[in-house]
Amino acid sequence: MTWRRMRPALEATGRVDAGVVDEALACLSSPRLAEVAPGMLQAWGRRRSGSPS
Repeated sequence: MTWRRMRPALEATGRVDAGVVDEALACLSSPRLAEVAPGMLQAWGRRRSGSPS
């Protein structure tokens, strides 16, 4: 999932404001940035049997 797609969910938590996301996107878009992986985050998992929802 990309930062642009995660933006609404991140901001909806109230822990991240639009300025922080804008700053991250600007940094990731900079031609001066050298990174090995694309700027995205993805998680996968499942709850253990019997764990609370």
